[in-house]
Amino acid sequence: MDDRADDSPRRWRDYQLGGSPAPEQRTPGRDRRTKKSFQQCVANNYAGGMPYAHPTSAMVVTRRPNRVLMLAFAVLSLALTACGGSDDSASPADTTTTEVTTTTEAEVTTTEAPATTAPTTEAPATTEAADTTPPDAPTGVACLGVGGGSGEIQLSFDAPADPSDVDTIRVYVDEGSGFQRIVKTPIDGSPATMGTVWDLDTSGAATWTIGVYPVGGEVDVAITFADAAGNESGWNPISVNALPTSC
Repeated sequence: MDDRADDSPRRWRDYQLGGSPAPEQRTPGRDRRTKKSFQQCVANNYAGGMPYAHPTSAMVVTRRPNRVLMLAFAVLSLALTACGGSDDSASPADTTTTEVTTTTEAEVTTTEAPATTAPTTEAPATTEAADTTPPDAPTGVACLGVGGGSGEIQLSFDAPADPSDVDTIRVYVDEGSGFQRIVKTPIDGSPATMGTVWDLDTSGAATWTIGVYPVGGEVDVAITFADAAGNESGWNPISVNALPTSC
């Protein structure tokens, strides 16, 4: 048996660790397969420091880490990291900011104007104005004669233009001290409310007559009309000389 075959495992180990020249190749095909299997085994177990065996030997070899190879792997790792890092000259990613515009439609509130109701103004109650206008004064006053000798006289005067505006007839006598009322009587023939009246006639359309007393001597006599509101007309006095037989 060839002595070179006995130290093949040792020489292969020294060869892989860089300590000796490669062993002689006695069988080219077999040695190549053996070397390839041995290298693959070394590579597979290198990182963890695990033991490996030569393919053609039962001897187990425990590899001690090689500092040179570890340093080489470290440099290679740094180089790969640097090459695979980010490229400063690369254009930054185009960042597009899209503003989202939110349009909120204002709520349309429709307020109907309240129904307009025209104020109702009630017409004030019509109040008739107080009657302050007196009737026209009697005209055409005259003495028709005397009575039965007790101082009675009979007077005539024109009928009023509006008999409905006359309510009472009033007679005044002035004996020298001023006119004094002696008669107040309604025109409808009712009893006099003052004095004594006789022969009252208000039926004529042109002339009315009235008899009054006592009247004696020379006196001034006046007649007035008054309406229902108490408004009294003016007068047109006459002078009368009441004698026993004439005036």
